Order: sequence, then structure tokens, then C-alpha cells
Amino acid sequence: MERNGTKIIIRDLFKSFHANGTVKSVLHGLSLELRCGEFTTIVGPNGCGKTTLLNLIAGLIDPDSGECNVKTADGLRPQNRLCLAKLSRVAAAMAQHP
Repeated sequence: MERNGTKIIIRDLFKSFHANGTVKSVLHGLSLELRCGEFTTIVGPNGCGKTTLLNLIAGLIDPDSGECNVKTADGLRPQNRLCLAKLSRVAAAMAQHP
């Protein structure tokens, strides 16, 4: 795989959660591409969707709509078919509070 190729591709991603009779929309049409070798930081206030985005990329939760794909040596895979062992080669996360 070429070194400068796109690794994570997100297109028009939407995600919301239902709690206590209300709907909290945290991602509203997010699109981005992360390339091999880039260092990307996701910052924002509590509840803005940082952890939700990482969970979507890892395939731990499903989006309401949109696409979240990760390019691996095997090709482009939708997030819901992604093996976490392969994701660990292209992404990492750091907890806010150790």
C-alpha cells in the first residue's frame, strides 16, 4: 500500500442518541479523510462527539447514516466489517483523564 494513501474515509456521517425522551444529535454530516502518516487530533467540548467518532471508526457502533470506511492492506472496508486488530495499525486514542 502506498505511504501517502488515504486510510480512513468518512462521508456525510450522522449519529444521534436517545435518552430520557430526548434526542441528542452529536455528528451532523461529518466528512473527512485521514491519510497515512498524518497526525490528527480531535478536540472539542464534552458531548460534541469525539468518542462517538472513534467508536464509529472502530465499528463499535453504527452510524444513523453516512459512510465510515478504513483502507487496509485487504482493501477498503466498511466500519461494520473492520477488525479492531487492523484498526490499531492506523489509529490510536488517548483518554481525556488518565
